[in-house]
Amino acid sequence: CDDGNFCTSADTCANGICAGAVATCGDDICDPVGMRCLGCLNNVDCDDGNPCTDNVCDASLLCRNPSICPTHADPCIINTCDPGTLSCNPIPVPCAAGDECFAGECFTTCQTVLDCDDSIGCTTDTCELVLPADGQPIEICLHATDDTLCETGLFCSQQRCEEGVGCVLDYECISQTGNPCPDQAGCDELADNCGGCLAPIVDGIGPRYLSIAPQDQGATPVAMLVIGECGDTDVACLSSYVQSICVGGNNAGLTCQTDANCPKLCELGVNHLQACSFDVDCSEGGGRCLGSCSGFGIGPVPSFHPASFWGEIRVGGIEIRPATSYEVHAVCDFGIGQVMSAANVGTTYKWGDADGDSLVNVSDIVAVVDIVKQVANLTTPFEGGNMWPCDLDTRANVSDITVVVDAVKGAQYPCSSICP
Repeated sequence: CDDGNFCTSADTCANGICAGAVATCGDDICDPVGMRCLGCLNNVDCDDGNPCTDNVCDASLLCRNPSICPTHADPCIINTCDPGTLSCNPIPVPCAAGDECFAGECFTTCQTVLDCDDSIGCTTDTCELVLPADGQPIEICLHATDDTLCETGLFCSQQRCEEGVGCVLDYECISQTGNPCPDQAGCDELADNCGGCLAPIVDGIGPRYLSIAPQDQGATPVAMLVIGECGDTDVACLSSYVQSICVGGNNAGLTCQTDANCPKLCELGVNHLQACSFDVDCSEGGGRCLGSCSGFGIGPVPSFHPASFWGEIRVGGIEIRPATSYEVHAVCDFGIGQVMSAANVGTTYKWGDADGDSLVNVSDIVAVVDIVKQVANLTTPFEGGNMWPCDLDTRANVSDITVVVDAVKGAQYPCSSICP
């Protein structure tokens, strides 16, 4: 029984009538045509009770509450709001005695490189002349880490260089020995892997997306487990699997194994929400026939497929936050038991950095505008520009342009931590 209404679920049949018993969007506003949950219809819906924030219902009909105080042109100055007078008061970023602020961070000042010796063997110390926003040049100490100076030559006991500390055991989120294998007894020093299961290739591909590609394991079914960096309180609770999900159709958003799990429906047009097989079945009124097992999300249940099915996965969602590191394991089902690989780490771009150059500036605005306009031969991938809303809508539109403009102005990532 399906009442054909996105806004209801748990449909039941009573007296020959199919009706949903549960509101799909809970207390949020439901859009039955766009088949999505909305946070607001107007700015009044977004009142957070804080006089120091604006209440904005954006173009995606989702709430944003940016500060009424504009970001100071100098990143070493913080504009704070007085809730009583609503005045914006500039306060310098506090630094320890002898340190200076540059680009919003505190650094030790220097005259020569000798002033910068941190007595750590795996860092390269330099005394660099920089120009802060106030136009007064300063010289600061920088310490570049080099993991190669910590190499042990052992797969099962790896080390890395940490600024301010030196060589430390790697994979401390998994073990205290530098062993990269969740099942430490399964670490194969000769083969450089964990029980024959190979670690996936992982990288950030935007502020809100990871690129994940399992290595070839032949016909062996493989799942991907995404774990939040254990030292990051915003994501440390995350331990979920990449899931293949239906895009469009009757089971949109549900997990799937093949296209057969995703019955097709017309989206929009005269035959909206009617069953279909081809686009021509929905063409009247400009509709499309959608329903395929081609999407990816993150959830509690693993999806097992050969590496050839997965290819390169580009996965985003509320769990994937900007400037955040994630450990990704492969889970191999060899038929006699499952084996988890070592992890590779992917780090997303900083908030607002669409083109991945580690800067947030006007070039990022241009990149997102071009993505929204679907300009041909773009160098920035779609995932670089799809930043909003918090749970991502897989559409690049004016709301993505709005948030990248805000980020260039200094606005911070507005979405709450996924961890309690």
